[in-house]
Amino acid sequence: MSKGKEWITAFLRDFPLLAVRMALAGQLLKNGSRAWSDNDSYDIDALGAAVPYCDVVVTEKFAHHVLTKSGIAARLNTRVLRSLSELGDLLTRLVPNS
Repeated sequence: MSKGKEWITAFLRDFPLLAVRMALAGQLLKNGSRAWSDNDSYDIDALGAAVPYCDVVVTEKFAHHVLTKSGIAARLNTRVLRSLSELGDLLTRLVPNS
């Protein structure tokens, strides 16, 4: 604790699950015009587990934006998509002639 808030925050962001949760929750807290819903809590929990451990995650617009803009998806080498049609396109490119 003696190292200060910035050090503690950086330390916690080194844990992938916490980095995802902090980015999503932090953006929700900053956005005062968007009310929290129960689904936001479920999404944060699910994405906190999925993004660090999956190669591809399909999610909604808000989470896609936060995870992409923050650089967390790139840092964790996870492709974050906004629709299942993007998933089909990605799989076609990754596994040609299947």
